Amino acid sequence: MNLAVREENEIAVVTPGAPLDFYSSPVFKKEMTALIEGGRHHVLVDLSAVTFVDSSGLGALLAVLRHATRQKGELKLAGLRPNVKAVMELTRLEKMFEIFPDVAAALASFPSDRG
Repeated sequence: MNLAVREENEIAVVTPGAPLDFYSSPVFKKEMTALIEGGRHHVLVDLSAVTFVDSSGLGALLAVLRHATRQKGELKLAGLRPNVKAVMELTRLEKMFEIFPDVAAALASFPSDRG
């Protein structure tokens, strides 16, 4: 999986470059867990390049959300394509995540006193 990570005001902005599916989700989960374990507790996943997500991808996103929460951090999602958003709504997972239309809106939602 090609995972681009950049820093924006102490927030890790992660952009997966592949579908989140059975093949890529274990790598995504492993890399995201390592990122959080490495001290990046405030994470934004930019899904604007993700064209497909299946149950394995949803499971990986949920596992990473839980891990971030256990570390007293946050994981937010941005830029969901219509088909990815539809899957999130169909599975009711949109209620589990904070989802924003774009990266700028998501970044603005993080509190400025993250510590």
